[in-house]
Amino acid sequence: MAEKKELNVKETIGCLLALTIMIAILVVFTVIVQSIPVLLPPIFLIAFIVNYTSWRKTDRFVAKRLKFWLTDTEKRQYIELSNSIVYYHNKKKNAQNAAVNEGIRVNQNGRLSAKSYRGQDLQGAIDESEAFLNENIPILDEFQKRPRMRWKTARKHFSKSIGFGMAIMVWFVFFFVNADNIVDNYSKYVYNIGDTAQSGFSLIGDLWKTVIDSDSKEIEKKDTHTQIEQDKGKKEPYDEFLTVFIKATFFMIVAYFIALIIGIIVFRLKYRKPPLVNASNVISSY
Repeated sequence: MAEKKELNVKETIGCLLALTIMIAILVVFTVIVQSIPVLLPPIFLIAFIVNYTSWRKTDRFVAKRLKFWLTDTEKRQYIELSNSIVYYHNKKKNAQNAAVNEGIRVNQNGRLSAKSYRGQDLQGAIDESEAFLNENIPILDEFQKRPRMRWKTARKHFSKSIGFGMAIMVWFVFFFVNADNIVDNYSKYVYNIGDTAQSGFSLIGDLWKTVIDSDSKEIEKKDTHTQIEQDKGKKEPYDEFLTVFIKATFFMIVAYFIALIIGIIVFRLKYRKPPLVNASNVISSY
């Protein structure tokens, strides 16, 4: 009997743990969903300010003055680096060809034999060339892609500033035109988010409390039922506000994606995508 009772207690605790985890996940998910209409407008506003400032301060100048191309300093750096890479590439190739022509033995690790001074000199030239190439080829590659990276960054800031800006305008107009008693209803909505979390975690506490005191359940049911009855008839104005609040958030999100696509199209029509930089186009703007 004692073993059976202990087994029942373990099963009860296991079920309570599983139920506790499920309720906690549901409460957290519900709070996150409820917080979306509250958090999204300020987040969109901050995102608009960040993207618009980035476009106005940096990207717009690069677009109009440089057309996203390299500056004169960057052009000189690219030409010098490109010439140096060609030089060391040829130096490495010439050293390898000389080793073959002079019959210098290659070790199993791929390096030239160091038994002769000539082999050491040629291997030193190869090592020097490879070190320079490994270090600087990625830099040259970044130079070649830099105009396109500037173009993509400017497109992102331009289109997102339009998207977030239009979304905030849609939310502001729809919400403040259609919502009533904004201060009180907004405060009540925020309070209800906290109330949701408090009620959810109180329910978890009540579940564990029933293990010790099962009689409390009936009292709580009556209290909850009474509270629900008292709240009836008070929700109609608030429900209208809630509908407007949710619709405003939905229209804001839809407006963002529509305006974002429009911004991308406008940017592509206004600013041509630059080519990769190479020896033939680096001097002149493409």
